[in-house]
Amino acid sequence: MKIAFCALESCIDSVISRHFGRSNYFLFYDTETDSYYIKTNPTVNTVGAAGIQTAQFIISHNVEVVVTGKIGDNAIRFLKLANINIITDCTGKIKDLIPLLKIKNYKKLRA
Repeated sequence: MKIAFCALESCIDSVISRHFGRSNYFLFYDTETDSYYIKTNPTVNTVGAAGIQTAQFIISHNVEVVVTGKIGDNAIRFLKLANINIITDCTGKIKDLIPLLKIKNYKKLRA
């Protein structure tokens, strides 16, 4: 499973970003290979429709799940059309959340 985490910083120690469309970075984690890569959000400074453009960016990375703090309705619609699951209201460090996703303990992802 490939997961996109909204990240404030460009590292696995980063905390989850509170805003999907304005997230500074995305950490893409693959549960099958236990590997990841990080990309700068190309739409972080977009004047309008950042959520939709960010959703298109996420879709292009073929993820199955997005983990974020908050996300707007338009971005949700785009991601759901692409059959991407969304886990919201998440807090904490990405490296601490990965094991919870592997065992599907979604309740502990939220504050």
